[in-house]
Amino acid sequence: LERVQALMSLLEGHGHVVMDRIGRRELASQQRMSSVLRQRRKDPRTATFLRLTGLEMKMRQYEQGEKFVLKVEREAGWSALDRVWDGPDSLPNLTEINEPMLWLSRWLSLCRAVPTARCSPGLPPRPTPGCELFL
Repeated sequence: LERVQALMSLLEGHGHVVMDRIGRRELASQQRMSSVLRQRRKDPRTATFLRLTGLEMKMRQYEQGEKFVLKVEREAGWSALDRVWDGPDSLPNLTEINEPMLWLSRWLSLCRAVPTARCSPGLPPRPTPGCELFL
């Protein structure tokens, strides 16, 4: 169940970040719309409704997944984030969703143990390409 929750957080967070960025680029009113939706979730009546219907957990998954995506991107770049899709072993677990640096550290360890082209997130080659791109 934890693996499914982690995957759902990742998918929902990734989707939210991507859609938010596309919206900013394509919709003049996107920032206002996003702000209204975030404020609405903070309203006590909405919070009660979300709690009673079980949707509060779903909203938390969005937030946790979004924080994971943004932290990995900020620390190692979007290309590093793409490594989550390499296979089941590359997916973050629930603890890593909440602490993205743990996932980055694990991925870096995997790269050092078995250096492959997958360790390189597709950035321009460096003198010693590979895992060090995550540093």
